[in-house]
Amino acid sequence: MLKRFVYSLPSKKVFGPQSCKNLTKITCFQFYRTSHLLCNSQDSFSPQKKTFKLKGKSDTVGTKELNDIEITDFELKEAKKEVIEIIFRLFSARSRDTESARLYLKTWINEIYPRERKEKTEVEHFLDFLLFGYYGQSCKRIPSEMNESMESLVASIDTFDKLFLYEEGFDKNFNKEDEEKYENECFNYSTKLFEKNVFEEMIHKRNPLKTNLVKNIIEFIKNNVKELEEYLPNNNNNLNNVNDEMANQNRKKMLEIYDFSNINTSIDIAGLVYRILSCYYFDCYLFGSARTQDFQNLNDKFAYSSFLRAFTLSEADNRCLLIIAQMNEAIIGNNSTASNERNKAELAYQLLVDNNPNDPDVLNNAGGFYLNRKQNPEKAKQYLLRALEINPNHSVALANYAQIVGAEDLIGDKAIDLFERSISIVPNDYSTLSKYASYLLSRGLLGFENESLRTVKKARDLFKRSLQIFPFQSASILSNYAHAEYVSGNIIDSKRAFEEAIKVYESEKETSTDPLLQYADFLCGTYASDNASQLEKAKSFIEKALKIGFQVSQQELVAMDIMATIYAKLGDLKKAEKVYKDLLVKYPNDERDILRKYCNFTIEYLKDGKKLRKLAKKLASVIEKQYEKGEIDKELKDLFFNPSFYGAYLKKADELENITTSGNGEEIMKKARKPRTTTTTSTDSSSNNTEEEKKEPKKRGRPPKKVESVSKIV
Repeated sequence: MLKRFVYSLPSKKVFGPQSCKNLTKITCFQFYRTSHLLCNSQDSFSPQKKTFKLKGKSDTVGTKELNDIEITDFELKEAKKEVIEIIFRLFSARSRDTESARLYLKTWINEIYPRERKEKTEVEHFLDFLLFGYYGQSCKRIPSEMNESMESLVASIDTFDKLFLYEEGFDKNFNKEDEEKYENECFNYSTKLFEKNVFEEMIHKRNPLKTNLVKNIIEFIKNNVKELEEYLPNNNNNLNNVNDEMANQNRKKMLEIYDFSNINTSIDIAGLVYRILSCYYFDCYLFGSARTQDFQNLNDKFAYSSFLRAFTLSEADNRCLLIIAQMNEAIIGNNSTASNERNKAELAYQLLVDNNPNDPDVLNNAGGFYLNRKQNPEKAKQYLLRALEINPNHSVALANYAQIVGAEDLIGDKAIDLFERSISIVPNDYSTLSKYASYLLSRGLLGFENESLRTVKKARDLFKRSLQIFPFQSASILSNYAHAEYVSGNIIDSKRAFEEAIKVYESEKETSTDPLLQYADFLCGTYASDNASQLEKAKSFIEKALKIGFQVSQQELVAMDIMATIYAKLGDLKKAEKVYKDLLVKYPNDERDILRKYCNFTIEYLKDGKKLRKLAKKLASVIEKQYEKGEIDKELKDLFFNPSFYGAYLKKADELENITTSGNGEEIMKKARKPRTTTTTSTDSSSNNTEEEKKEPKKRGRPPKKVESVSKIV
């Protein structure tokens, strides 16, 4: 049974400082004169011509005469009826005349509403719901009117919930003594109702909550039909303008689904039900849009609840569904425990794809979710390839797919081709530029190429271009740019960019740990050789990152590699070496990367040739086994046995052991194949090298220390 009760809106004044006692009778009289003139001047509607007479009204308006005017309940009711009919007509037209509507509604709020008695019937509260809603919808989206709009929309939504949503006894366990706590409990209760309906019912093409709301509205009309007839236009003066095709279509659907024949009334019930649902939908959608600042702030719980309500009333509204998915996605952030929100976002994207199977934008959004939040590149690839099959020139899908290709084959050319194609379609898409720059930075930091420093510098230039177009990017992008400057040798620019990245990071509620790791690496690699305070600062960033947690094991490997460097520079080599030993036990599947970092640490700090040789041979054995199992391809295997890696490790071991004769390292260096040339898209003079130059590996500029340690961050 629907809860039926007479209630009052919150006692605090909602609309400005003006109170009922401060109102003068002249303003009400001016409303009628203005109303009559406005009505007669409008061509888009023809309101009732008959206007009522105020007691004591004369043709000549004088202050003395007006002070004697008495406003009765009957006159307030007649004024409200006139406003309702005019507003219904203005909001029913094909192009709604909200500007004129706002003039009437503002007068109603300031002059009629405060004079009405506080104890109202259900019908009177229902009419307030409509008028508050229409006023909130008619206000302009400018600062001077936004507060009134938001307050009016809240009043409308709250009134609808009390009339049609809450069941008898729903609040028996709520704290009714504290008004604020009670309102919060009601809000949380209603949000859960709509959330359950969306993610448990609508995902299966059912919508029982909307069905229940419509039944409650019909029951309300049936129980209050006589009083409603006193306020609302009759069937001959339809609630919906005949030119409003969408309204008439929805009205016809109402007549097909529900039987109104048992209600004897002149009111157009189907049109009224549609109007009520439509008003509530616009209340919720506009309120949610305003709360999110046009969808920029996706962490607002009130906006989230509003979009759940709007989508429940309009199942075909893909905008609401996309926002619901994105808001759950925003809550996830870097929080690995937010599985509930992750599942809701996934359900929303699945429903979005089901409703729009051939929409490349929808497919791209779903692919981006699986790529960035679910860490499921295979599933992401399926959606992105479908999007590109429908629209081969979808620039964002091309960039997202390039990220997947780049992760699968970091040293190949296909990802670069995809990024270049995306940029050629939309040259100034800052998001694509940042993704491309991040990929090139990661590629350059691997150090497999002779031109890796050139690649990093190209990444730096792309970051600059992207940030010039849109400076307000995530902390991760800013940090990647700072690291690119660092590797390029621009320490001052790098420090400035890192400090800005950390400021943004601290202001973001949810983000990755990459900025913390990169800044810690920067501190301990540049300024902290003999500076314990800088090392402790870097250590604090790593500890903070460890506390937050990581989405993938590679991030923890990077963090602990930096921590080992900090321990070593603080003089605790045993504690530093223990980091790698512990990682080998904790992450056996990442043995290759851990051993590579362990080798570098041994060269730089332990300076133990015997241990280095043992670790290098173990690393070679791991790579051979991975190649035999098909876990890595021949190209990656050959790159490891390039003189820059395995041969260099063995040669360094010879040097550390003070071996003067030709050892294993020298033999491998002699047998090494010609190194791989760069695959960057920038043009250079390397193609004009002589044969003699091609035989000799070209030395690349040596980046600052610890560059390799963040190769998996980006």
